Amino acid sequence: MIGPSNKNAVIFDMDGVLVDTEPIYTDVNRRLLKRLGVVLSQKRFHSYVGLSSGYIWSEIRRDFCLRQPVEELVRLERDELVRHLAALDEIPVMPGVVRLIETLRDLHFVLGVGSSSAGQLINMVLAKTGLRPYFNAVVSAEDVTHGKPAPDIFIEVSARLGCTPGCSVVIEDSLHGIRAARSAGMQAIGFQHAHSGNPDLSEAALVVNDFSGHSIEKVVRLVTAIRRHHAPEY
Repeated sequence: MIGPSNKNAVIFDMDGVLVDTEPIYTDVNRRLLKRLGVVLSQKRFHSYVGLSSGYIWSEIRRDFCLRQPVEELVRLERDELVRHLAALDEIPVMPGVVRLIETLRDLHFVLGVGSSSAGQLINMVLAKTGLRPYFNAVVSAEDVTHGKPAPDIFIEVSARLGCTPGCSVVIEDSLHGIRAARSAGMQAIGFQHAHSGNPDLSEAALVVNDFSGHSIEKVVRLVTAIRRHHAPEY
């Protein structure tokens, strides 16, 4: 029997990697912030990609002297997003990502999700898109002590998958996520797309701009090379 330490994992960020939700979240949050009397630049919105809601609202509360506790602001955001997503007929899945997932699954990688979103949002998105059955473990920022760029989320996903960090690869669209993966001792693949805000992904081992056939080949080459590097010797 192959033991857990011999498994190899690919861990996906959710928003901006599995699903194209960044424009949706930005629109919902702009309306919420307007009600609170807060206006943020697009640059600042992009700087928050990949961070936990608690961290983001702590900064906004401090900088704009909001009276609501951070916990209430996080709840307001979550409730607004849940209502909006529940009303959508469909949530846009990133083009080509299902083909990538199925390719990795057919190559016997175990798959996980590590997201800074709330667990309720993650569960709704994965259920509504039909993606949940592909993943062996799902971890949110609520499941760990520290969110990204701390490594806690990815370490927890890897542990739940029965993999060592060195045998795990993360696919992320933010600098914070890339740094979280590297801090966890994992290789990272950067996904640069139209709504990612052109982040610096230079710390990733590989950067792709889409999930076309050519990009999937690049991803498979990298994760397969890491699997060979960590293959057990008998």
